[in-house]
Amino acid sequence: MSFLSLSSGRCKKKKSLNLNEDETGGWRSGHARHHCAVCNVWMGGDEVSKGIHYNGKKHILAAEKDRENRSERKKAERKKEDEVEKAWRKMEAGGAGAGYAGAVDARAP
Repeated sequence: MSFLSLSSGRCKKKKSLNLNEDETGGWRSGHARHHCAVCNVWMGGDEVSKGIHYNGKKHILAAEKDRENRSERKKAERKKEDEVEKAWRKMEAGGAGAGYAGAVDARAP
């Protein structure tokens, strides 16, 4: 038997490359990628690339801006919650002061 006769029926079917199924986005497993959520950028997954990015001027400025935005949103949420709580207290005080004996706490489940 020759080499050609042995290998003719044993060829593996080539797998099609579907980038959507590959968790590395088409990169080989040795070339993992890293995503910075603050800057919304992709970089090499090695420590050197990540260090260069995270110590860079653009990332530091983006991180400061992100912290400020989160702080402002949290303050706005607290202010809104305080206003709601104040309105509840006012309604509860008004209901109890008017002689309504069957006052039910609407917030209770």
